[in-house]
This record gives sequence, C-alpha cells and structure tokens, in this order.
Amino acid sequence: MLVFTGLPLFLMELSLGQYGATGPVSVWKCCPLLKGIGVGMLVVSSLVSLYYNVIIAWTFYYLSMSFQSPLPWSCDAPPNRPLCQAQ
Repeated sequence: MLVFTGLPLFLMELSLGQYGATGPVSVWKCCPLLKGIGVGMLVVSSLVSLYYNVIIAWTFYYLSMSFQSPLPWSCDAPPNRPLCQAQ
C-alpha cells in the first residue's frame, strides 16, 4: 500500500512544493480536497519526532548507566541479588 499510495503522494508533494516553494500544508491549495494530506503529514511527523525523542532518551539513559560498576541490570547489583539465580 505504501508503494501505491504513499510514494506517489510523497513525490507529488515534493514536486508541487519545489515548484511553488511552499510547505506541506499550503502546497495543497491547488486542490482543496487534498488539503488534509498536508495536515496529516504534519501530524504524523510530529508524532514520529516525539516517539524518536523517547528512544534517544533511553539511549542516553542506558549509556550513562553503563558507566556504573556493577551494572544496574547485572546480577551483582544489590537490588537484583534476590532475583538472580546462579547457573
């Protein structure tokens, strides 16, 4: 579905935006019926950027925690000792 709908809409928006030198919402003024596509693209971009900020925060959290000794997720950490089993 992405190939048949998403890619053509993406290419059409790029070509119209390049020609009209406008953003994703105002590029669809030539066809008011499709104006919701530009708004939808902005909403999806905003949600994806929020989602990736959470992933980046997790990355920095685990990077900073990996410099501790013992590692907080290892069996040697005091809170984990009762839960770990020796193999």
